[in-house]
Amino acid sequence: MSGDTVLIQDAMGEKVGKFLQLISTFIGGFVVAFSKGWLLTLVMLASFPLLVASGGLMSIVMAKTASRGQAAYSNAANVVEQTISSIRTVASFTGEKQAVMNYKRFLMTDYKAGVHEGLVSGLGFAAFKLVVFGSFAMAVWFGSKLILNKGYNGGDVLNVITAVLTGSASLGEASPCMNAFVAGKAAAYKMFKTIERKPKIDTYSTKGKILDDIHGDIELRDVFFSYPARPNEQIFSGFSLYINRGTTSALVGQSGIGKSTVISLIERFYDPQAGEVLIDGISLKDFHLKWIRQKIGLVSQEPVLFASSIKENIAYGKDGTTFEEIRVATELANAAKFIDKLPQVF
Repeated sequence: MSGDTVLIQDAMGEKVGKFLQLISTFIGGFVVAFSKGWLLTLVMLASFPLLVASGGLMSIVMAKTASRGQAAYSNAANVVEQTISSIRTVASFTGEKQAVMNYKRFLMTDYKAGVHEGLVSGLGFAAFKLVVFGSFAMAVWFGSKLILNKGYNGGDVLNVITAVLTGSASLGEASPCMNAFVAGKAAAYKMFKTIERKPKIDTYSTKGKILDDIHGDIELRDVFFSYPARPNEQIFSGFSLYINRGTTSALVGQSGIGKSTVISLIERFYDPQAGEVLIDGISLKDFHLKWIRQKIGLVSQEPVLFASSIKENIAYGKDGTTFEEIRVATELANAAKFIDKLPQVF
């Protein structure tokens, strides 16, 4: 998804202005050329495909080579980021040398891509200039014939030559822009398909029951469930579970048998394909979704901290939280002492 956004941004950014500039130059060049000398312009059109092909091919190959180098450099940066963020794990397995080798390997790929880009740039530019000067020589020769036999003058001939060569080169340079537009269109299609997808569980729905309070009797009754990404892998087949209010329960078992899935169903991240999930004897589907989720406290295996203040992290998910409530929560969690010692406290 992040790669698609880059492609869309590339298609909608400076490429649009550059494309309009190049197309305007192309049209303007040929308008000037035909107005100054249509016969010489028609003759020079023979070199037009070569000019466009050489300029466009050079631009496309350079863009692909540069993209390959950027990808390798990005991989090298990822190695550094992962190594530094997990330095204790790396050090515990004496993996520093391996991390350095991986970094060098990606940098070498980037270096080779840079050398290749320079080679392509040099050869492509030489081929392009060969076509340009060849066209220039042909135009000068034919232009001299027109001056002698058709009443042309030197200024008109030079105007036509310059206009045609500039317009042809501009069209060739527009090829990478068109490639960016095509890639951006394909990325935008996938992006909008994701944005316009309607989830089965409407998070923003205002329908459903809102009770004065809940007691906390939880029941999974004859539940059949498989994840949408793996519909053929059945997690639950007729699974039932009842947890009484006020009790502490633990789900124990090997990895992959559905312990986390039970929590996901109670939080209503998913709905079962068959069976019911009930709280206090009421189907979870009948509750107001936001209200019932606010009644459930979830502590994940891995702690999550958002890039905000401690106060905002604690108050996350509960609208209108007062500072007194946040203070009480920190004291109950035995976190108030070390928070008070921080420079900016909350």
